[in-house]
Order: sequence, then structure tokens, then C-alpha cells
Amino acid sequence: MRRLIITNGDCAVAVMQSAGFEAEILAWRDVLHEGQIDSRLELESLSHLRASHIANLGWAEFEQVSLDFKTRDSVLKDWHAFDHIELWFEHDMYDQLQVLQILHFFSLSKILRSSTTLSLLDNATYLGRCTASSIRDLTPKLKPVDQIQLELANSAWLAFGFENPELWSLLKQRDLSALPFLSSCVTRVMQEYPCIHTGLSRSEFQALQVIGSGIVKPGKVFAACQQLEEAIYMGDLSFMLVLNALMDKPEPLIKSSLEGQQICASNFASHKLSITSKGQSLLGTTGSFTTKSQIWERWLGGVYLNKSTVWRWDDQRKLLIDITAA
Repeated sequence: MRRLIITNGDCAVAVMQSAGFEAEILAWRDVLHEGQIDSRLELESLSHLRASHIANLGWAEFEQVSLDFKTRDSVLKDWHAFDHIELWFEHDMYDQLQVLQILHFFSLSKILRSSTTLSLLDNATYLGRCTASSIRDLTPKLKPVDQIQLELANSAWLAFGFENPELWSLLKQRDLSALPFLSSCVTRVMQEYPCIHTGLSRSEFQALQVIGSGIVKPGKVFAACQQLEEAIYMGDLSFMLVLNALMDKPEPLIKSSLEGQQICASNFASHKLSITSKGQSLLGTTGSFTTKSQIWERWLGGVYLNKSTVWRWDDQRKLLIDITAA
């Protein structure tokens, strides 16, 4: 009997291997909350787009990432060669977006009509922190995937990779209980839109708060921001993008002791951060934010956020709003 386990990354793979899992284990190494997602693309085309983005960030060479994705995708497309396929993912946004992509793929197949079983871990656990013993204890938490879950994941994935965020925000009006961690994922993605009061994403504002409290080393800022999350999802490389966004605004909100140097893996520990007067003023902002040039330009799913973006996160009403609507 051939068993395939698909999970979120190498830390989880290492724990599973130490636990003696008799299975082929596939790591889904993609930070889907960073960079463009076009959910209309087939798997191979989207993988090429994702590899280009990762390479452009300087996180890895395009050729290597492209090869890794090609190898990963070939295993997924050969799903019918396995008797059992298990999706082991965590409850945070990073993992739940991966779950949506994978279930979207299976929604286009006929896996539920085949002899291959498909199951999903339904448990709020950080897999990379498990011991060999505790991760084995999670096996009973696996539950069969049904058609309702596949259809819901398909709708959510298409919404995430659409050029307008309205479809994603409308998910909150649906019953999302078939995928128990989807509701919090939808909210956390929306919180990365510019806040109507500050113009900052939640990640930016949290970092600004921490630095404003007097924490100056990027590693300690990162750790403090992790503690502010309901479910930790961000890695240090992504967090460096957040810090650089705060420094690179037309009116910088933070500054570094290494003037003129971007924060990167090689100098991460060398920076000492401080908040600017503009940053300090935003911490107490309660009115409407109007400085569009301060918005962090980047892709979030299928939406390119920039000064022309009309969508804002309303942290009081807990929804996305179009600021041009009457």
C-alpha cells in the first residue's frame, strides 16, 4: 500500500521521518501569501510564476526553485499511484493557503470516485514543534475529505487568486465550517490590506508598535510580532519585507542604524531599528488615512496593492470596504 503525505515544509518532514512514518513525504514549499497568485493558471504555469517571484526576491535561484516545483508537481499529478493521500497542515494562514491550492487541484480530479483515499488533518498543531511521539498521536485526527470541502476550497482558491478582493471578502458570508480554519485565514488575509485608519497592513502596524515600544533588534522585533498573532504564519524572510516596507516609504516610519542598507539575511542581526516621528504619529491614528503614497506596493494573492487600490481593511467593522463606494 503506497501512502503519500503532503505537508507544509522541511521541519515537519524531519519530524515525520524521525517518527518512522512509512510514506513518501512531500513538502509544499511555497509562501503563498507573498507574491502574485493567478488561480486561473494550471499547476505548472502557476509554479513558473511562483518560482519567478521567489527568485526575484533573492530567496533562491530560479532554476533550483523551478526544478523543485517541477518535481513536487509531478508527484501530485501522479496521485492515482497512491492508495492513501494525507494532507498534514497547520491552522495558520501560511498552511491554509497551501491547503486551498492542493484541494483545488484535487477538486479538478476524480479522486473521490477513485480507489485512492484523501484525508486532511483537522487539528490546531504546529507540526514542526512536535516530537516523534506527539506527531504519531495526530494520526487519528485525520478525516476523509468530502465533496463539500473540495468545492469550498475550490471557491476560496479562485477567490484568493482573483484580481478583485471582493470574492475573497464575500467568503465571510458563507458557511466555512467544512474547513474549520478557513474563516480565520480569510480574515488574516484581509488584515494585510491597508487599514482605513493607518494605511498599514496588520503586519506593518504590529512591527511599528513593537519598535515604538523600544525593541530595536530585528530578531527580537520578529519574535515579539509572532506573539501578537493568533496563529503564527510568517517566516523571517517575509518579515524582512515588512521591515523594509516601513523603511522605504516616502515618509519612512522606521529607520536603521545601518543607513541606506536594506534588511536581509546577511545583515539581519546588525541592524538597530528606531521609530520616526511619522511612525510615532501613526501609532495614535484614529481618523481616515489619506496618504496613498505610503501604501506598501506588493501582490497579495491576485491583487496588486498600490496607491490606486481602493480596498481598505476596516478594523472596527472587521471587513474590507471600497473607499470609493458611496
